[in-house]
Amino acid sequence: MTTKTHISAGFALAAPLMTVHNLYLAPIIIMGATFPDVDMKIGLKHRGFTHSLLCLFLASYGLWVADRNVAIAFLLGYGSHLILDMFTMKGVKLFFPLKCSFCLKLCKTDGTFDRGLGIVSIVIICVRLIQLIQPNLQL
Repeated sequence: MTTKTHISAGFALAAPLMTVHNLYLAPIIIMGATFPDVDMKIGLKHRGFTHSLLCLFLASYGLWVADRNVAIAFLLGYGSHLILDMFTMKGVKLFFPLKCSFCLKLCKTDGTFDRGLGIVSIVIICVRLIQLIQPNLQL
């Protein structure tokens, strides 16, 4: 999946949980949704350790100690990234350091499904934001 899709889909998955009072967590969700791809920037093998449940829980636990709401938001974003990458041809190594990959082989990165999911996610986000701004409006 592309970065745009990870950001929009991660936020869309968390959107139903968003309220006016916790909207400040949106950037944390986005950081979680993009964090696994830090591997490409620091020289690690792509879709290895940072795409594993081990890394997800280590990163989230560190945040949990500091602030539980931030940790949950980060976990939602991060988890969405792993799930979305499982739809691709390459998949993810959820149980790193074990070499087995989990992949559904349903789409290609930047393919039709990827772009379509990004568009649907943006619509979901817009609808939720309108609901937050205008709570009495029925959509």
